[in-house]
Amino acid sequence: MLQWVVFALLGYFFFAVGNIVEKIIRVGHIKNSMAFAILLGFYEIVFILLIPFYGLNFVAWPFAIAATFAGVLRIFAFLPYAEALSKEEVSRLVPVWNLIPIFTVLMAFLFLGENLAANFIISFVLIFAGSVLLTMRSKKNLFRPNKAFLLMLISSFVYAAQAIVLKFAYAELNFVHGLIWMSIGTLVTTMFLLSRKNFRIIAKEEILENASKRMIIIFMVFSILGLYFTTLAISIGSVSIVEVMGGFQMVFVFIIASVFAFRLPSMVREKLTLKSISIKIFCIILMLFGLFFLYY
Repeated sequence: MLQWVVFALLGYFFFAVGNIVEKIIRVGHIKNSMAFAILLGFYEIVFILLIPFYGLNFVAWPFAIAATFAGVLRIFAFLPYAEALSKEEVSRLVPVWNLIPIFTVLMAFLFLGENLAANFIISFVLIFAGSVLLTMRSKKNLFRPNKAFLLMLISSFVYAAQAIVLKFAYAELNFVHGLIWMSIGTLVTTMFLLSRKNFRIIAKEEILENASKRMIIIFMVFSILGLYFTTLAISIGSVSIVEVMGGFQMVFVFIIASVFAFRLPSMVREKLTLKSISIKIFCIILMLFGLFFLYY
């Protein structure tokens, strides 16, 4: 069994829960995208606490720099997503992230020399196809770009670049050291943002004063778990397949958001009809077939 596939699925499940909480926080508490990016930086810094136990690897310094840069990219990839989150329903945004695998597989081939086996290619195509179908709105305006879509396109490209840089770093770094150096990059970027007075004021008002502390803690816990397991999967598996498996994050979001739509409609307003549910179920089945091909 491909252990990294299980790690990827676990990571995307935790990220899906985080997506729902993000929507609740973004709509009800934190309105500013920069404040949300700073919040992202705070939760990723937790991995720096591993330094006393594992130390730092300075020998493979070019790869340490790459992992650090990956942490920087995570913050700047999140900014356009945070803005898009206030303009569109969450289950429509997450599928657009499935553009990440296209960028990833191209960059992995060009910069990492990654070639996928035949069953991996079939798996990639099926999972990607199922994910892309979920972005369809109607027969008249399939894939019609709006501002939220364009923001997600930028976010997708930067996230793909981050995954490639991180995979490069893991050519020499072990999993924990890569995670630590990436967190250092996140810390440096977050401190840079906070060095500006207006950003500090935004962070204080939006995070410390307005946001629900309980919701922030829930968001941070699930996001930390998501980052841990997806990074672990990237460190030992195919970065292209790990990224295309992000489509399963949508599956988890769909299930969770459906529950919230019926129980807490004022918090998460997802549009659920028999037609939309049928399409999503078909896409989920298609993606599960793609997962099946990973093992054959």
